[in-house]
Amino acid sequence: MECVSFIAEHLKNQSSEKVAVNDPLINGFYTRFARRIRCITVASKTMNTMRHLKRLRSFFWADFCDNYLELIKDRLFNAQNYDQALIAETQFVLYEVGFGCCNRLHRLFPM
Repeated sequence: MECVSFIAEHLKNQSSEKVAVNDPLINGFYTRFARRIRCITVASKTMNTMRHLKRLRSFFWADFCDNYLELIKDRLFNAQNYDQALIAETQFVLYEVGFGCCNRLHRLFPM
């Protein structure tokens, strides 16, 4: 999967330290991801998890891979043109959302 390779490549030197997310674009994606995870957590208690996992899969491919990764490519390839705090936010959300989705989906769906 190219998207996972892209994520791994741009997080080689990333610390696992939590970063405040202030950029509206980044925060929007992060908030939507958090909402999906909350739905899955609640659904797991009612045995209605599959519907929410399918929505998470759709979010991963349509929103994250098709939109977010395209929007942040310039920030990651030309980091010298951006504020380091913005780069840290971008990498934090890339890690949290990218690997968070993969971690929850890998056992259930072939990506």
